Amino acid sequence: MRPEPSVSVLVMTYQHAPFIEHSLRAVLALEGSPVEVLVWDDHSTDGTWSRITSMVAAYTGPHRVRTFRHPHNVGGAQNALSMVHAATGKLLIQSHGDDMPYPDRVVRIVDLWRRTGASMITHDVDILEHGAVQGAQLGSRPGRVVGDRPITLEELLTVPFRDELLGATMAFTRDIFDRFAPWDMDQLSAFGPGDSILPFRAALTGGLRFLDAPLTRWRQHGGQVSRFVVQPGATGDKVAQSAGHETLKAFLVVALQQRLR
Repeated sequence: MRPEPSVSVLVMTYQHAPFIEHSLRAVLALEGSPVEVLVWDDHSTDGTWSRITSMVAAYTGPHRVRTFRHPHNVGGAQNALSMVHAATGKLLIQSHGDDMPYPDRVVRIVDLWRRTGASMITHDVDILEHGAVQGAQLGSRPGRVVGDRPITLEELLTVPFRDELLGATMAFTRDIFDRFAPWDMDQLSAFGPGDSILPFRAALTGGLRFLDAPLTRWRQHGGQVSRFVVQPGATGDKVAQSAGHETLKAFLVVALQQRLR
């Protein structure tokens, strides 16, 4: 069993005023050893930032909280990357300003990492819509990964963009940044968020694992980028039809980005 790693929870926010207080309350209630919590706002204009600063100023719990607001909007990929550079933890756990992690999320992820040493761990979610958990979980859908198990590079190259790799569920170690060439932000802008790149890096290094348990409440709302994943018709034929296109896109991303140092 590996020793317990230092942990940073990375909370990315942009225009999350209706949700950020619920999200931060859940993050600050995370169980286990104290962690570093970074709350990075991408220059929201809807009151998100004032809500963040008020909550953090009133917080007296065990976690160390750091906040930052970009002076101008930089986009999701650059916001996430700036948090990675600022974080001090060995294990980095992503969270979004519209989602609500369950209290044991960090404990469960750390336990699996200590047993496997995986470079990335993802997990299932409960779908949160209209203020209530809908009882649906992505991992239970037909054709999806079942059980705690590795996701191989071969699987990624077959269907690279899958339910089990939601950015809101990702936890990863620093080696998937330290062992590869820096991201080219122009390429990221062309090919989408870094969420699509990180699983390949993990599969090429310490491995990628899926934890078959819902560890966060994944909120559905109109401004959500990945909402299509749970829309009616997003499974079955629609996924199959898009797999070829997404696989080609993934090959191009890998060719451009996966240059080991």
